[in-house]
Formats: sequence, structure tokens, C-alpha cells
Amino acid sequence: MTTLYVSDLDGTLLGPDAKISPQSAAMLNRAFSLGAEVTVASARTHATVVPLLAGIETAAPAVVMTGAALWNRQYAKLQNINFIPPDELKLLLQVFERHNLNPFVYFLSEPDAQWPVLEVYSFSSDFNEAQKKFYDERKQLKLKRFHPGKKIPETLFDRCVLIFVIDDETRADSAAGELHGSSACAISHYPDTYTAGMGIVEVFAPGVSKARAVERLKVSTGASRLVVFGDNLNDIPMMQLADESIAVLNARPEVLLKADKIIGPNTSNAVPKAILEDFFNEK
Repeated sequence: MTTLYVSDLDGTLLGPDAKISPQSAAMLNRAFSLGAEVTVASARTHATVVPLLAGIETAAPAVVMTGAALWNRQYAKLQNINFIPPDELKLLLQVFERHNLNPFVYFLSEPDAQWPVLEVYSFSSDFNEAQKKFYDERKQLKLKRFHPGKKIPETLFDRCVLIFVIDDETRADSAAGELHGSSACAISHYPDTYTAGMGIVEVFAPGVSKARAVERLKVSTGASRLVVFGDNLNDIPMMQLADESIAVLNARPEVLLKADKIIGPNTSNAVPKAILEDFFNEK
């Protein structure tokens, strides 16, 4: 039996410092060397997943942007990219403007390029504290260029892969509620893992989800069994289709209720420990 292990990143595989610990990295590399098929599924873009996974050996593509694309580490290219329709994008931006939110809007100027760069626009350069932290942590990334307060070029409107909002939880939830009732796009909203009182809204092309991407990945890798790890609300769909769903102890209550198994918190290298344990039990 071949098992595909898929872990969320923030709050699950990553520690509170938003990094993979050296201990976790060593255990993941050991699992890979023994033949385990391990990858990640994250709301993060390839621009931040690439440095996070540096030094960790994996073969299967990573699910990035909640399934809006797959990142093929071997060829340094995006695969199965899903773009938000241009007409829909204009309506989405109007909703966020009405709710006085300042979204980060992600475009791929050269989708088929090796090491494709994300062009990121926002309504304003006047960021709240959480937005500024988000921006400061990413503005030097090689695969991401920010254009705060700049007008989006019309030539990019058919290449939008993601709209990301991090703002006051009440206003973020209000905008997400309107979008759920008016847009055909995939809407994901959940509390921010790192800042209390802040909410996250993510918008992707219609039909995009971690679950759909992971399901396709299972088929493409030839795996007969799927084990997933998660902590937040956007992990629940992929947990529901897994043969075994595992939550870290620090997961949201809703996630803990959905999990088949609960392991230690993300501060204890719990995910790679569980992967190795399960891998040896299946042998």
C-alpha cells in the first residue's frame, strides 16, 4: 500500500515562528529516504513555500494557494493554474472596497515561466499592523514583487490567481459573507493563526480547494491511501476526503471534532513524528 502524506503548513507543520524546525526537517528527510511520499498543502504561494521547504526532500508537487496551483519543485514551475475570471475579479474588488478592506491581489505575469514571479497589488500602501507585518516578511522574496497603492494594469486582469485579505475579523467576515452569496469564486475565510482578532479572506477561481487539489495529487502519484494533517477551517475539506485525517492539538475546535486522530501540538514536531510512525506501521 502506498500512502500519500499531506500536511498543512501554518499552525500544523510550521512552529509558532512560522518555520519548520531542524528536528522536523531531519525527520521528514528520513521519511523521504525510506520511501515515504510526503508533501504540503497550503494557502501560501510558491514564493513563500520555496524557502520554507529548502533543505527538505520531497518528490510530489506542493499544493499552493489552497489548490489554485501545484508547485513542481523538480522543474521550478507552477502546474494546473486556475485564474479568476476578469469580469469576476472586477466585482470582487468592488466588494472589498465597499467593506473598506485593502486586499493583496496576486497576478502571474508569466505563468509558464520557470521560477514565475507574482506581481502583488493593493488599493493602498497604508497598511494596518498585520498587513505591514505580512508585507515586511515578504517584500524581499525573489518570487514576489509588491506594488502597494498602484493601479492594476489591464494586461494582468486575466492572470489573477489569488486575492488575500488580512484585517479586522468582523469586517473580513462581513465581506466574506457577501461574497459567498454573490460570487461563483471559491471563498475561504478563517481566523488568522498568528494575530488574535484578525480575520483572513482568500478568493480563488471557481472550484479551487485544497481537497480537489489533494485528490488529484493522490491519483497522479498512484497512492492508494491518503493521510492529511491540519489545524484550521480551510483544512476541513481535505480532511473529509482523506483515508485518515489528523489534527494537531492546537487546532481549531471544529477541526479537532472532524479529525480521526489528534496528535501533539505544532510546537512538538508532531507531524513528522506521526508520519514516521504511520509509515512503519504500514510496512
